[in-house]
Amino acid sequence: TNYVFCKTWGRQIGTGSSYNHWWLKTDPDTGPAGQYVSAYYLSRWGNDEAKDNNGTVIPDC
Repeated sequence: TNYVFCKTWGRQIGTGSSYNHWWLKTDPDTGPAGQYVSAYYLSRWGNDEAKDNNGTVIPDC
């Protein structure tokens, strides 16, 4: 399980009718801290949604 601190609106990532504009701030185990990853890769949720595994909306940065 990975974790994120907050979300921010940014460039759209996706293919076809599946997309997301939210970017999630995280602190990976390797590499620089404070990186962002697209919420598009959260396959559990729909377009332009950024929620944790329990369905709670991730707060804005």
